[in-house]
Amino acid sequence: MENELNVPKAIEEDLHVGDYKQATLRAHTIKGNAGSMGAVELGKLAQILETSIELREVNIWDSLSSFSAELNRLVEELRKNLPLDPPTAEESPSCKTNLAVVTPILNRLKDYIISWDCKAEHYLDDYHSELADLPEKNIEQLKECLNKFEFAGAHDQLLALTAKSGIILTSNDTKD
Repeated sequence: MENELNVPKAIEEDLHVGDYKQATLRAHTIKGNAGSMGAVELGKLAQILETSIELREVNIWDSLSSFSAELNRLVEELRKNLPLDPPTAEESPSCKTNLAVVTPILNRLKDYIISWDCKAEHYLDDYHSELADLPEKNIEQLKECLNKFEFAGAHDQLLALTAKSGIILTSNDTKD
């Protein structure tokens, strides 16, 4: 996602030269990337920006500003929560981790979290043994957020956990 930090500037340049098609494509690409990684708010703002550009609305610049701010916030959050160096042996997901079992569990958890559903905390507890091989620190931070009903923080923690563990969550965004 860090590679996309230059996208708002590129969209701005596209708009200044009247290349609305390229600007729309850039916003659409980020919308898809955001959807595939579960960055719900960024996906919404990218959709708003894409539509604003397509319709050449007067609020394009406001949409671009909101989009840019969320993109920067998300990248900063990822920087704080993801290691820059490859994980050490104790940080790496255990080779015992069964991704075929863990991935659907975490996808369901993600659905609860993005719906702000209080079932998320109990669901995580119910699948404690299936998730035992994932990084304990990340699971504990996720539990802490859920315990405090901090769903945005829980979503960020889930993204950090899955990225660290090499797990790819599915997107609920069926529109492209």
